[in-house]
Amino acid sequence: MARGVWKMVKLQLCWWHMRKALRERLAKRKLSTTPYNGERAREQFSFIDPHFRPAGKADPEEYEGGMHDSAGTNGTSPTSATTGSNSINIPPFKYTSTAPLSDVLGAQKLSIKIPAQPSVKPADSISNHAPRPEPITEIPTSTNSLRPQKLVIKLPANYTTSNDNQPTKGNKSDQMNMVDVKSERRTFCPEEHRQPIINMVERHFCAHPLIPGYCHPTPAGIREWAVREIYGYCVANDLREAWAYLWENWYRRGRWELWARADCEEIPVLKTTMIMESQ
Repeated sequence: MARGVWKMVKLQLCWWHMRKALRERLAKRKLSTTPYNGERAREQFSFIDPHFRPAGKADPEEYEGGMHDSAGTNGTSPTSATTGSNSINIPPFKYTSTAPLSDVLGAQKLSIKIPAQPSVKPADSISNHAPRPEPITEIPTSTNSLRPQKLVIKLPANYTTSNDNQPTKGNKSDQMNMVDVKSERRTFCPEEHRQPIINMVERHFCAHPLIPGYCHPTPAGIREWAVREIYGYCVANDLREAWAYLWENWYRRGRWELWARADCEEIPVLKTTMIMESQ
């Protein structure tokens, strides 16, 4: 509403709240994140690979600020069941004759043919020709063959390797630690990458064409530099889920303008809402 009234005003998100949102989301283990549109990202920057995307299912309800993407998750408008690629549009039937419709179509008769049932012979004639089962004359006297057999599985002893490369028996806790290392699950963003990403976003937050030697002298060049840097970091560390979250919530067109200083002709004085909150 404020942007609609004051056309030249720069409404910039508070860096403190933005940092808090980034820190909280990167620390979550939840892999499903904002629906990612790789094709739309490739249209804006050719160096983005649309196949670098999360492998799991997206969460259509996860958007920073609760703002849903009006362009959809795949860049195309949803189609109904009657307008799909494999459907045929049939125009509605229009009857224009003056004669009654029943005279034109005629009276349709429904006829059902029931096949004749085969005759069944008496039981005497069937028993004369069909072979009879032979009676059982011997019953096994031993009951050992009828008892359930026990399945015995022998597990080898667990060993760990010592410093002298000799196998030694390990306790249960050591065995569990080895299993945890081997079965390490994928996380949204490992802890060692969270702070570097936040620091990188802050550099992009502060960049402006009026600051000489910072990155690029134009707003478009600053945005390309910022996207290339954050995207390259995510690709180098295989952070697919983090990249999808960062792009759809902060770096794509429509979100970048809400927080980046480079989008404004002048450098905004305030970085947080602290002055406004103190009133």
